[in-house]
Amino acid sequence: ENFNGIKDILPILQKNIPRALGINDSILDGIESQIRSLPMDIMAFRTLLYRASEGELPIELSKPQLESLEKSLRENSSKVITGMTLLLSGVFVLLYDRSFDNIALILFGVGILRLVFR
Repeated sequence: ENFNGIKDILPILQKNIPRALGINDSILDGIESQIRSLPMDIMAFRTLLYRASEGELPIELSKPQLESLEKSLRENSSKVITGMTLLLSGVFVLLYDRSFDNIALILFGVGILRLVFR
C-alpha cells in the first residue's frame, strides 16, 4: 500500500542509463574505443575524398525532403514557363503583325514581370 515506484526504480535507472546510452564506464575506455576506430575513420575519410574528387559523392534524401523539393520545383517551373510563354507570345504577335505592337508590348512586359516577381 505504500509502494513508491519512482523511489524503487530510480537506483536501477541510475545504474543502467549510462550502459543504455552507450556511455563507457571510464574515460580511458572511451579513449581506447576512439583509438581503435581511428583507422576505420581515416579510411572512410580517404574514400570520401576520393569519391568527391571523382564526382561520385552520393547524396541521400528522405521522402519528405524529396516531396518538398518536387513541390518547390513544380511551383517555380510553372511560373517560369508562364513568363516565357508570355514573352514568346509578345514576340510572335509583333512578328505576325506590326500593327499589334501595343498588345505585343503588354504581353512582353507581363512576361518580364512574371519572371522577375515569381
